[in-house]
Amino acid sequence: MYARMDVPRVSLRRLYAATSALTAEHASEDELLDRIVRGAALLTRSPYAAVGLIDENGALSRFVTTGLAPDEYARLKDHPPTGRGVLGALLHEGRPLRLDDIGTDPRSVGFPEGHPVMRAFLGLPLHLDGAVIGRLYVATSTSGSYDAQDEHLAMGYAAAASVAIGNARLAAKLNERTASANLTAGQLRAILDAMERGVSMTNHDGAIVIANERLSELLGLTGSPVGLSEVELATRFRTPETLLSVLGLERNQPRLTLIDELRLADSDRILSRHGTAVVASDGELLGRLAVYSDVSQQREVQDQLVAVERLRATGEMASGLAHDFNNLLATILGRVEVMLGQQPDAALADNLLAIQRAARDGAATVGRLREYGRPLDAIGFRPVSLGEIARQAIELTQPRWRDQAQREGRTIAIGLRIEPTLPVLGDPSSLRDVLVNLIFNAVDAMPNGGTLSIQLAPAGAGAELTVRDTGVGMPLALQRRAFEPFFTTKGDKGSGLGLAMARKVVTSIGGRIDVASLPGEGTTFTLWFPTTDAPDAVEPESVDGAMPSRSARIVLVDDQLDVLDTAAMLLRADGHDPRAFTDPRAAIASIGDDPPDLVISDLGMPGMSGWELARIIHRRHPALPVVFLTGWGREISAAQMREGSVSAVIPKPIDGGALRRAVAAALPKVDRPLRILLIDDSAAFAAVLALLLRQAGHDVRHVETGGAAIEIISAEQFDLLLLDSGLPDRPASDVLAAAAGLTARPTTCVVSGSAVADMMSATPGADLYVEKVRVPDRLDEIVHHARVSARA
Repeated sequence: MYARMDVPRVSLRRLYAATSALTAEHASEDELLDRIVRGAALLTRSPYAAVGLIDENGALSRFVTTGLAPDEYARLKDHPPTGRGVLGALLHEGRPLRLDDIGTDPRSVGFPEGHPVMRAFLGLPLHLDGAVIGRLYVATSTSGSYDAQDEHLAMGYAAAASVAIGNARLAAKLNERTASANLTAGQLRAILDAMERGVSMTNHDGAIVIANERLSELLGLTGSPVGLSEVELATRFRTPETLLSVLGLERNQPRLTLIDELRLADSDRILSRHGTAVVASDGELLGRLAVYSDVSQQREVQDQLVAVERLRATGEMASGLAHDFNNLLATILGRVEVMLGQQPDAALADNLLAIQRAARDGAATVGRLREYGRPLDAIGFRPVSLGEIARQAIELTQPRWRDQAQREGRTIAIGLRIEPTLPVLGDPSSLRDVLVNLIFNAVDAMPNGGTLSIQLAPAGAGAELTVRDTGVGMPLALQRRAFEPFFTTKGDKGSGLGLAMARKVVTSIGGRIDVASLPGEGTTFTLWFPTTDAPDAVEPESVDGAMPSRSARIVLVDDQLDVLDTAAMLLRADGHDPRAFTDPRAAIASIGDDPPDLVISDLGMPGMSGWELARIIHRRHPALPVVFLTGWGREISAAQMREGSVSAVIPKPIDGGALRRAVAAALPKVDRPLRILLIDDSAAFAAVLALLLRQAGHDVRHVETGGAAIEIISAEQFDLLLLDSGLPDRPASDVLAAAAGLTARPTTCVVSGSAVADMMSATPGADLYVEKVRVPDRLDEIVHHARVSARA
């Protein structure tokens, strides 16, 4: 203990001023230490003062001085006193040390070389929280001394300095923690906003206190959900009572963890939520953390995979059943067709036609069901003109949209607009079926008549085909399910596989199909296809317009006797000579060295399959065509047919037309002459071209003006129009427009002295464009294109 001492008031004022300076705001601990040594020097009227702080190991960590000359400061900066001698005594003894002449004290050691000369010395330990954290000392250089009053003043000042140092350290830690907290909060916000999942944190009252931007996007909110309660949040979903039940709000006993899926009320979005309750150690609910993920696409893909797998399994089952089922239908349909060919009376004919329709509908349903579960045969894809597909689909469906509609007292107008596009790579038959199905749907959707518009135009790296009707339209709920297999609004009249199969066909070639509709305003289907720069491929030749050159000898093989007899009856009705066998080995033996014109065989037979029969026949008679007649016909790919040396496949049940076409395709044909109209005011060119065409056996007419051409094609039917792009009386496009409106539309070829690109720009809508100088070289190609179109 130190004796109480009366300190003059003026000295107390100096102490107050010095300690007050220590409580002022400062930027750093270094600034505070500088204030401490300056204040100590002023308080004790000393020329020199120093403060040194030590770390937890007792080593000097900070050393600040005042009163040094620049050279003295430079020497001490890198070599401060280490804390031995009198300085060490301050630390170890923890009490003040006052010396009149430090040089006479035996502890006057440990000062580095260059340390300023000191005479009188007054040193004080700095205490904080019961520990010595450093020392503060002042000194005179040559004369003067310190008395007890100076020591008491310095002790009070040292105590204040220690408190100031402690406060500065606390403030620094607080600032560091605040900065760290701010950084952590900012990082957390950045992390949350960068997440692809929505995140929310609620307090114990159920109010959202933290939420990221993604949660607002998922919920369709324009602002932040912070401040909303879980009850308010529940109204965003279709079944809020389920959400509240899961949360347990009605019992105030929320689950510790929950995993559920929620559907938004105003969209198809499905959110998966993983939540956990934040509970204190005493069991009190502090809040709830929830993470939301958009799983809409995942669920859609999963649903599609489940549907495809279900249909694939169903297809496999149907494939086996279809073989037997189609054999039964083959007998029914074949016998019905034979009876219809015998010209029965009207009543019997109506009954036979009803049986035929029912059997065909049953076969088609089984076929669609079986096909939906299997991938399309991409090996058989080839470049296809969508414009031709559209024209053919309209012509094929004409009995439905024109004839039947008129009988029912409604009128349906058809609009077709075709812009030149590159071909698409696909299967013509499947693409045609897609468009036919869309046309039928449109006709059904216009019970009071209306307009059906079909438009084809380039679109990006592909072609866009739109089918638009002015019918009753569909609400959003039906649009969402339009492409689901087995979903139909037609009751017993629909199988629910048409649009599902359409989407499969379109997506199998890399395209997409979308639907847009409003109740009462009609429906639009938009199909986009990637195009190819390969030239349009010619479809397999149809038998329309071609006839067998003679009656054919045909070996017929099937283990089902009813099917065998029915097929033989149909072939005899067409003038052929069939020889029927139930045993494939007997059929092969009958061929010998005198092969027939054609072999028609079932695929699945006991003892020998159709594939094996085809291989044996091909090995012995390579030129003898083999055709399969089978209930598995739609499952055989083009690649399998090529590898198995099979010319064609006729699916069961037997269709007389399909059988007739397959036979005609396998036998030599005689093509009928084409009817060709030349429209050109250049008499010399027209004369030469007509001569070439007539030498090939075609029927050629020639007119010089567009008006004459329009008049003649309105009265007569032609297979091919060859017209100059520059007619004397009217644009060639008028002739093309007139031709496009014909029921039996001819092939159109524009010829000119201009480049093809210029012709296409000036006269769009033709099937072919050929420079006049190249017409003789490309004449066979033009005629072939026209013949194929005429047969289609």
